[in-house]
Amino acid sequence: MTPAALDLQSILTLNDGNRIPCLGFGTYEMSGTQAYDAVTEALNAGYRHIDSATWYENEKQCGQAILDFCKATGTQRSAIFYTTKLMINTSYDDTMKAIQFSLDECGLGYIDLYLIHGPLGGPNARKECWRAICDSQKEGKLKSIGVSCFGVRHLEEILAMGLVVPAINQIDLHPFMTRSAIVKFCQEHKIALEAWAPLVRGLRFDHPAIVSLARKYNKEPAQVLLRYSLQKNYVAIPKSVSKTRIMSNTNIFDFELEPQEVMDLDGLDEALVTDWDPSDLEAFIATGIDARQLASNISLCWRRLSVSVPQATAIHFAPSFYFDSDIDQVVPSCSRPFVPYAQAEDRYARQQSRNEVGYIEPNVKSDLIRARSFRPSSPADLHVGTVKCRGGLVRASILLPRIYWEHGIDRKYRLDSQKALVAPSRRSLGDEFTRGNSSVPVLPIVLIQ
Repeated sequence: MTPAALDLQSILTLNDGNRIPCLGFGTYEMSGTQAYDAVTEALNAGYRHIDSATWYENEKQCGQAILDFCKATGTQRSAIFYTTKLMINTSYDDTMKAIQFSLDECGLGYIDLYLIHGPLGGPNARKECWRAICDSQKEGKLKSIGVSCFGVRHLEEILAMGLVVPAINQIDLHPFMTRSAIVKFCQEHKIALEAWAPLVRGLRFDHPAIVSLARKYNKEPAQVLLRYSLQKNYVAIPKSVSKTRIMSNTNIFDFELEPQEVMDLDGLDEALVTDWDPSDLEAFIATGIDARQLASNISLCWRRLSVSVPQATAIHFAPSFYFDSDIDQVVPSCSRPFVPYAQAEDRYARQQSRNEVGYIEPNVKSDLIRARSFRPSSPADLHVGTVKCRGGLVRASILLPRIYWEHGIDRKYRLDSQKALVAPSRRSLGDEFTRGNSSVPVLPIVLIQ
């Protein structure tokens, strides 16, 4: 497809023959009500591609909005492309249950695109999840299947299985993070690329190059960035809860960036991570990189707690691995608990109790993880230990995010003069993190070899 031929109904043909709308609508960090309203607005504006995830806790509302729109307008279900994602990488059986959960939640009968949301859990878990996803595709539950946030090494693992080649890799991709190695690999293997933060979360709207192009074409910076993604042949997934911006993001088909301008935008690459970067997952143990060097630039961020994270954040909670022994072997004890986690046999029930904070004790089924905050002695405290898990003994690294020490999280958060994290909303982080000025919370980075 040539750039000049692009319009709101433009599609990209995937390697499995299925077709995906080039411009999608994302629902990350939207509550159920927000997602329903925003998806309804997006569909009315002409979007035909809706992106959700189990992690977002809005699959039900996204599905209902699609069904209601189809009923009200006479639109066929097949005209709407719906994506959702696997939240936790554990096992074949858990993945099959997760797929059925997503099908039940959305109520759409089938899922157009199902992705592994991230390369967490280690090689064995990734492979078992992919095997289950391939089998579900054979059963007709999933039309297309792919991955998200996968680096080259993770993709090579999947391809080596000799099963279905992922149709898409959905990654952080924009002029300030061009990911040439991943892009080249995907193009060589006919894996489509999908940009989940094509607007760079607004972090570079005021960049001179973006502003200049916006003025030249009488467009907004967001529209220039979206046009760039489409002309790179990427699927773009902007998101907004604003009706005005939802409409504005579709107003990108009456201009075309010149080839040199696209190349110039490629030259802006600064490895700007807007959320989390999977490329170094498990890198500590695999390569022996010193954690203190890594702390300021690794951005393994899985925003379970709805934290809006700037560039240099090193935050990551790894929910995909369940330890049978006390995680105090790795993380020192302290007086306050950290992240709750529901029992695996009722894993999805935690959707209804996400905001609760309290101690979760390991059980005999090895289906819980416990982590705690502690008082760091430096911005990059690292605790390496051996923990017992279902697969045997593994090494795990826990890294204190430097961001907590040096910077505030974003507009919603700040560090007070005693370096304690202050969160105004229990919905976002929880009261537990504000207890005492000398304690800095830790989101553990668990890197399993």
